[in-house]
Amino acid sequence: KNLIEAVNMVEKKYNEVNDLYFNNLNLSKKELSEEMKLFCLYFLGIMKNKLFNKNERGFNNDNDLTTFFRTRIQKTKFEDIICFIYPRIYLIDNILDLDSEFPLIINNNKESMDTQGSIFLVDDGFQLTLYLKNNVDKNILYDLFGVNSFNELNLDIINESNVFDYNENKNEFNNKLIEVIDNIRAGKALFQNLQI
Repeated sequence: KNLIEAVNMVEKKYNEVNDLYFNNLNLSKKELSEEMKLFCLYFLGIMKNKLFNKNERGFNNDNDLTTFFRTRIQKTKFEDIICFIYPRIYLIDNILDLDSEFPLIINNNKESMDTQGSIFLVDDGFQLTLYLKNNVDKNILYDLFGVNSFNELNLDIINESNVFDYNENKNEFNNKLIEVIDNIRAGKALFQNLQI
C-alpha cells in the first residue's frame, strides 16, 4: 500500500511540475530547456523500472514480485541504482587493448552509439545487453558466433551459454568479454542475465 501511494505521489508531483513549466513557457519559443528535457527523461527512466510496472487497475506485479524488486533496490549501491535511470553503455570494440577491468563508458545517447564503435554492453540495472550494430567487424562476429555475416545468424536461439563456452577457451575476444561481464556482475547485489 505504501509503495502504491509513493508511486502515485511521484506521478502527481511530476504532473504538477510539468503543468507549472508549460503554463509559464514562453509560447513564442515553444522549446523545452535542456533541464526540462533531462527531467522528463530521468522520470521516464525511473518509471520504466519493473518496481513501478502499472496498468489501469494498479500494479501488474504480485506482492511477492514487488517485495523482491523493493528488496533488490534496498540492497543495491547508489552507483548501481543510477543504471535504472541512466544505463551504462560500455564500448566493447577495443576490449583486447584494455589496461583496466572495465571498458570505456560512452555517453548514453544515440549520437555516441552512432559514431563510437559497433559493439556495446548496456547495463540497465536489471540485465546486461550485448548490442551489435550491422557494421560490426567480421572478425568479432566470427569470434562470438562462428559466422561471417548477420544473415547466417539465428538471434532467436543465441544466448549466453551457447555463445560463451565456459568449458573451453574459445578465443581471446570471447575470454576478454567474459572477463568484463564477470567484473560488472561481481560488483552487483544480484545476478544480471545477459541478453544478446
